[in-house]
Amino acid sequence: MPADSRASARHQTRKAGRIIFFDAPCFIECLIRNISEDGALVSMPLSVSLPDRVVLWEERTGVIYQCDVRWNREHMVGLQFTDICGRRERRALLEQGFLPLTGEEGRLSYMH
Repeated sequence: MPADSRASARHQTRKAGRIIFFDAPCFIECLIRNISEDGALVSMPLSVSLPDRVVLWEERTGVIYQCDVRWNREHMVGLQFTDICGRRERRALLEQGFLPLTGEEGRLSYMH
């Protein structure tokens, strides 16, 4: 397997969220699969064409991320965070022992 060339380490997670469109009053529910201080990988229940810029809302914490859509393939989307002032806060949270949900606990959190 090739080495990961990302600038920031990704943390595996299973968190419910929403992708909110800037240019239209609509959103689509998603599952945040991994996250770093720079971006996130999310999956959607439907294959949807997204605008270039969106907002990612994390349901459990209410945290909002302004994002550029880097790629969109079927049900998976790669997002890059553009709200640079939030990077320090994200890094601090990740370094404070962010623990991803796994197993049954992770599945239950997605269903709520």
